[in-house]
Order: sequence, then C-alpha cells, then structure tokens
Amino acid sequence: MRLLKRRIGFWLGLLAILVTMQVRAQGVHSVDAFDTHIEYSKLSTDTNRETHWSTEKMPWNYWFSNGRQTTTEKADAVHFYRLDGSLDMGLHRAPRKQYLVILHGTLQIEASDGEIRQFPPGSIVLVSDAEPNSYGHKTKVLGNKDVIAVVVPLSK
Repeated sequence: MRLLKRRIGFWLGLLAILVTMQVRAQGVHSVDAFDTHIEYSKLSTDTNRETHWSTEKMPWNYWFSNGRQTTTEKADAVHFYRLDGSLDMGLHRAPRKQYLVILHGTLQIEASDGEIRQFPPGSIVLVSDAEPNSYGHKTKVLGNKDVIAVVVPLSK
C-alpha cells in the first residue's frame, strides 16, 4: 500500500510539472489569470441523461513558501493516453470520473446537448459522465495530429 501511495504521489507530482510546462509553453493563460484559481472544463450529466459543459474554478487553498496548491482530490492511478490523429468516436461514456490534461494535439469533445469544446495543449478537462444512464459524449482528435493526455481517474 505504501508503494502504491508513493507511485501515485510521484505521478501526481509529474503531472503538476507537465501541466506547468505546457501552460508556459503554449501561453494558454497568463500568470495573472491563475492568481486566485485555475479553470477547467467539466462534462456532467443532468437528471434527463443529457451531458452538458460548464467552466469550473478550483481555488488556490493552500499557500507555501514558493507557491500555492488546490485542495487535494483522491486518485487511484495516473496513466497517459495517446489518441490516434484519425480518432472520431461516436457517443460513449467516460469509464469513470477522471481528469484529462492535454499535453499534445487538440481534442474536441461534444456533449450530448450539442455543445462542442476544443482542448489544445495545457487544457484541463474533468469528464464525469460515467453514470450508466448518461447519453455520454463524442470525442474527436483535430488536425490529424495525435493527442497525448495525462489521465487521472478519481477515487469513488
């Protein structure tokens, strides 16, 4: 169990470094935009089974000598996706509630209500349409360029 916790800690630390590198490299946001919070897109299911997008804010809750941190969320694992540049999936649900952090390429996700969002490198997405009754979402890779993403499945 300790080894598992160490490995998860290592991967989450690596995730933080990679996100920081991508945000700086891509210029997704200025440093000032992150002054009070970090924004991410959330896909969720309503009581009518439709999926919808919202933009959420995760505040910086903890301060330390050289930086800040958001509230910790429990995760079971960390892995990477490499999605083929020709990927164009029909409606499907997320396997479980999980964060995606796009490192390379652009991912397009369409909610079942028809709203489409595109996610370039540096984007943070929380997909939580894993309920069995959810209509799900469509996923497509844009620009014929593979997408590489860090995936962090959250604990139940």
